[in-house]
Amino acid sequence: MRLEEVPCNLCGGTSRSVVLEANCPGSSLSPEVFACTNSHVASHGRIVRCNDCGLVFTSPRPTADEVLDMYEGVEDETYLREEAARVATFRHSLLGVRQREPRGRLLDVGCYVGTFLEVARESGYEVAGVEPSRWAAEHARVRGFEVLPSLREADLPPGSFDVATVWDVIEHLTDPLGELRLLHRALRPGALVALTTMNVESLVARLLGPRWPWYMMMHLYYFTPKTMSRMLERAGFEVEGVEPHVRVVHARYLVSKLGAWAPALGGVAAALTEALGAGDVRVPISLGDLMVVYARAR
Repeated sequence: MRLEEVPCNLCGGTSRSVVLEANCPGSSLSPEVFACTNSHVASHGRIVRCNDCGLVFTSPRPTADEVLDMYEGVEDETYLREEAARVATFRHSLLGVRQREPRGRLLDVGCYVGTFLEVARESGYEVAGVEPSRWAAEHARVRGFEVLPSLREADLPPGSFDVATVWDVIEHLTDPLGELRLLHRALRPGALVALTTMNVESLVARLLGPRWPWYMMMHLYYFTPKTMSRMLERAGFEVEGVEPHVRVVHARYLVSKLGAWAPALGGVAAALTEALGAGDVRVPISLGDLMVVYARAR
């Protein structure tokens, strides 16, 4: 697999400082690494910070075509087993959307198997999704959803949607600014976009340093509220607010993430969780290192 140096996606700058050196060879990448539920936490390429605007990103990294090939080949049965907990998270996330845009045509970018599309459709939205994984897109289509492979290929007419959601997707994209501009074109003026991503300047991220679990091979960008807001503004949006993001997960899934980060502690926690029959208990989590951003298309 060929790795390439890339300029800053926000300002185009080429001057950068190293945040973390690579601890995992890029040649080891496979579709499994790009699955939502992969356990390769705290494994990453070289992470740098733009000296001009502060954007944090992975460089060098695989080419855009190679990244797309990986995502197209992703299959993730574990995601389906965890879907009930994800429904709880998505219902919570939809509350913020409904408060700002209670109805209309909604596009979910990175819709995966259609879990959020189902939640939004049940709430009265007319929905469609974008998803590169052939496996995931087929699951969503079986559920009756229109799913497009990419914004670029879809070439949607201007003003097609009233709402766009981008849940845990922007950090995976090879050209997030370009994708946001394509999304802007597909939205009517005043349309709402809601997205979630990690906050690399959060207290948790700074305390954990290189052991922060969101440093992952599949994450190409690491935003702060400032850099995320600047990118949205450059793409034609006006930011309305940035808030901590709340997730709801099964205790078993949470323990599996702990095990990937600290195997000995994770093993004890996993055994205790199962012994107590608590694996399916839903746990709301908000550590401040994930954020939800709301913006309007200008």
